[in-house]
Amino acid sequence: MKLWIDGEAATVPGLAMPALMNYGHFTAMQIRHGAVRGLANHLRRVDAAHRELYGHGLDSDLVRSRWALAGRQQPDAYLRASFYETPDGQTHDFVALRPPVDPSVVPQRLRSVTYVRALPHIKHVGTFPLIHYGLEAERAGFDDALFTTGQGEVAETTIANIGFVRGGRVVWPTAPALHGIAQQLLEAALPAGGLPVEHAPVRLADVADFDSAFMVNSIGVAGVAQIDSHRFPQPSATVGAVIAVHAELPWDRL
Repeated sequence: MKLWIDGEAATVPGLAMPALMNYGHFTAMQIRHGAVRGLANHLRRVDAAHRELYGHGLDSDLVRSRWALAGRQQPDAYLRASFYETPDGQTHDFVALRPPVDPSVVPQRLRSVTYVRALPHIKHVGTFPLIHYGLEAERAGFDDALFTTGQGEVAETTIANIGFVRGGRVVWPTAPALHGIAQQLLEAALPAGGLPVEHAPVRLADVADFDSAFMVNSIGVAGVAQIDSHRFPQPSATVGAVIAVHAELPWDRL
């Protein structure tokens, strides 16, 4: 793993603040050959989150230059960029690079849990519940947790958006959740790929009414094999079509 703070190689003293401060926000992306998908979307995300959390925006050119610096060091990687402020009011960015990650080719099994993230529209660093419920799901024999509201509406998984397919149409749940970058890009691209899109409440009790489901995040698209006791038929040609549309999304040079 490679780490930078404010464009410089991270030091042990410099890491103390982001390690101890559980307040801030981040975005995550895959870099391939020095390029990412949805660069403008990522820049808008971190600027909007910073404005909401700290009352002012970010210098997008500076942010991009630091991501580009990391990309030159490791052109194929998984990049996580976090933002926080120190007590003196200074804004800092923390960039971490890890080896690239590919989506699972094995359809995932999800265990539902009643939970909605605080400020779900922000990709913030308060991830303890996500990790906790994800580990609980794994211990129960599943791959991840699926968050649902107290009214039984499906929201998101711990690290991904979820989409459902019925009659060749993609349905995105409307319960409170992060509007992920990969979801944003797919929403724009799916209709041109022959898959109409709609947003509607999806009740956990009604998931059996759908033909299939899939998860999507910065890593990519993975099919969903099971939610609780319900198993979706496999394979799904429609999920394969979603994966194909995602594979054609353009890459933006850092």
